[in-house]
Amino acid sequence: MLDCLSRLKVCNDDVIITSWPKSGTTWTMEIVWQLYNDGKIDETQIDKKVKFLDTMFIPADPANPQTPNDVIKTFQGLPRPRLLKTHLNYQYVPMGEDRGSAPKTIVVMRNPKDAFVSYFNHYTGLAILQCDTDWEEFFELALSGDVVFGSWFDFVRSWWPHRHDPNVMFLRYKDLKQDLPAMIQRIASFLELRPNADLMAQVAQQTTFSAMRDRPSFDHSWFGQKPGRKFEFLWKGKVGSWKDFFTEEQNRRFDRKFKQEMAGTGFDLSYFD
Repeated sequence: MLDCLSRLKVCNDDVIITSWPKSGTTWTMEIVWQLYNDGKIDETQIDKKVKFLDTMFIPADPANPQTPNDVIKTFQGLPRPRLLKTHLNYQYVPMGEDRGSAPKTIVVMRNPKDAFVSYFNHYTGLAILQCDTDWEEFFELALSGDVVFGSWFDFVRSWWPHRHDPNVMFLRYKDLKQDLPAMIQRIASFLELRPNADLMAQVAQQTTFSAMRDRPSFDHSWFGQKPGRKFEFLWKGKVGSWKDFFTEEQNRRFDRKFKQEMAGTGFDLSYFD
């Protein structure tokens, strides 16, 4: 299945938004979708507006499994320009046969400690994941990469060497929080879009955390919510929430793990300062 995805025939007008989960993916997806759709508000499920590559093998009818040919046919039938999402490592993502066919790819990066905490909310709130755990147990799972979509460290190691590729843009969650209009302008420029000032202002206003938080397009209720728990897919939307969860020992262990896993990559936690 993964081999099939990596070989999909993409084009240079395709846009791929990639991240480790809970790193600002949905936020970036909506910004990109609005830039391509004149700032329209559309409450269609976000994963239908921006196609989730990783779930293309999940059949509508479990009795009729998807085949690689089914996936290829579905992909080829998506309207252009194709707006796509993935949480996969670089080697599994279709990146084109040559530079001329390389899709524009936005890699969204968030402080992994904040991403761990947000993923904990995700895991304990969505019924589809059938998970009953506390923070201490989840921290161990996330640190070892034993979660859906795997290790944060593996994800970053796969994408970081491509940060200077002409079709790749790295985008920090922190920068979106600090100066959303400037980041929307940067995204538009990368995508070679030329929205006028009014549209830029409109998109910036419509993609703040407060503007998006209660919209049904993002609540992910289609995955089910656990009985007795009020789940918010767009949860805190903050930088530094990890400090409310990590113990001092967990923080020390994470920092040691980070140094071990990222040694020799030239990447360190100061990237998120």
